[in-house]
Amino acid sequence: MISDLETLDLAANQLSGPIPMHLEHCSKLLHLNLRNNKFSGNIPFQIGTLQSLENLDLHKNLLSGELPLELGHLDKLETFNLSHNNLSGSIPSTFKELISLTSVDISYNQLEGPLPHIKAFIKAPFEALKDNKGLCGNNTVRINPQNFCKMCLLV
Repeated sequence: MISDLETLDLAANQLSGPIPMHLEHCSKLLHLNLRNNKFSGNIPFQIGTLQSLENLDLHKNLLSGELPLELGHLDKLETFNLSHNNLSGSIPSTFKELISLTSVDISYNQLEGPLPHIKAFIKAPFEALKDNKGLCGNNTVRINPQNFCKMCLLV
């Protein structure tokens, strides 16, 4: 049954269109790998209901829009890769709840604003954050102070 699925790896299959919202029915899903496809549109908020999810890899797609707040409720999430998309807006404040997160890559998007003050973002290498519209925080300021965003001056 789909509800018992623990790993879904559809990487590099030339899949296109929106990411199916029905993934929410995969309640035991631990690993979701949809990288290197042509998925487009928003990241469905329903992914944030996958409470067992440990690894989420959506990099190298055509995803756009803002990050769903619900992704911040994935308290077992350890690795998170959204790089090489066209995601925009700021990182939701709910991401500060991702205390199990050890690895993050949000590079090559259009994200802006302050980074969450959690270990994965604080210790992320610059390469995992670069080429965004205007992220700010310890890593981005250290490397490129000219792009220090005005929002961070208020934090």
